[in-house]
Amino acid sequence: LLCFCFRTNTLLEKVAAAVEQSAFYSALWGSLLTSPAVRLPGITYVLSHLNRKLSMEDQLYIIGSDIELMVEAVSTSVQDSSVLVQRSTLDLILFCFPFHMSQATRPDMIRILSAALHVVLRRDMSLNRRLYAWMLGFDNNGAVIGPRSTRHSNPEEHAAYYFNTFSKEMLVQAMVGILQSKGPEEENTLMQDLKPFRILISLLDKPELGPVILEDILIEVFRTLYTQCEAELHLHVQAPFSKDHAQLSSKLRENKKTAELIKTANLLFNSFEPYYMWDYTARWFEECCRCTLQARLHLLPGADKELPELPLTSFCLLVDFLLDIVSLE
Repeated sequence: LLCFCFRTNTLLEKVAAAVEQSAFYSALWGSLLTSPAVRLPGITYVLSHLNRKLSMEDQLYIIGSDIELMVEAVSTSVQDSSVLVQRSTLDLILFCFPFHMSQATRPDMIRILSAALHVVLRRDMSLNRRLYAWMLGFDNNGAVIGPRSTRHSNPEEHAAYYFNTFSKEMLVQAMVGILQSKGPEEENTLMQDLKPFRILISLLDKPELGPVILEDILIEVFRTLYTQCEAELHLHVQAPFSKDHAQLSSKLRENKKTAELIKTANLLFNSFEPYYMWDYTARWFEECCRCTLQARLHLLPGADKELPELPLTSFCLLVDFLLDIVSLE
C-alpha cells in the first residue's frame, strides 16, 4: 500500500511538473468536487505540498485558475461522510483560509464556514477542535496566528479579540444562512430541518462562540421554527390570533415532525438562563413598536423607503406561537 501511494504521489508530481501549476490544481479541485473516492488522497497530496513557511499569497497557484471551484470542492469535502476527509479538509482550511487574510471573498468565506459548521453534528472532538481553532485565531497545534490585541495578550484574550474582529460577523451570517436555507425537495426531511438547531446547541457548548452570537441570531431561530411548523400544519390559512390554542398545541405535538422540532427547540431554549428568552423577546417587542411608530409618523430619515426589519404584527404572531410551544416550567 505504501509503495502504491508513493508511486501515485510520484506520478502526480510528474504531471504537475509537466503542466502549468494552476491548471494542475484546477483539475485536482474538480476531481475532489465530483469524485468522493479521491478526496482523501487528493487533499493529502495538497497538504503535503504546501510550504508551511510561506503564506498563501506566495502559493496562489494552489488555488488554481478558478477560486470558485476550489471553494466548492472544499465546501463539499468538509461535509464528506468520512471523518478522515473532513479532518484533512479542516487542516487545509486552517492554512488556506484564515479569517484575517483570506484570499477568498467574504461570500466565499461564509460559504466555506457554513459547510464547515456541519462537522459539529458528528460530535467528534478532533473535528471540533480544528473548527474552533480556525474561528478563534489558532493553528492546528494551538499556536496563535494573526494580529494580536496587545503584544502580551494571553490565549483567551487573543481568542476573544480575533473572533470579535475577524470571524464573528461571518459566523452570524453563516448561521442565519443555515437557518433560512431550504434544501432540495428530496432533502427536505426532518433531519434536515433539525440540523440548524442542533448546530446551534453544539456551538453554545463553546463559551467563546455560541453565547457571543446568540443575541444576533435568536430572532432568526424563532422565525425558522415558526416557518417550519407553519408549513407542516398549514397555519397560514388561519386568521391571525383566531386559532384555538389548545387545539393548535395538540396538533403540534401529534404531528411527528413538528413534535420533534418543538422538542429540539425546547432543548435549545432550556440551555438559556430562565429570564433570557423572554427578556430578549421584550426588547425585540419594544424595538418593533418604536420602529412601527416612527415609520408611521415619518420621523425616521428615509422612513418612506425603509421598512422595519420585522413588522410588529409578524413579531406578535411569533410570540403567540412561542407561548404555545415553549416549555415554561
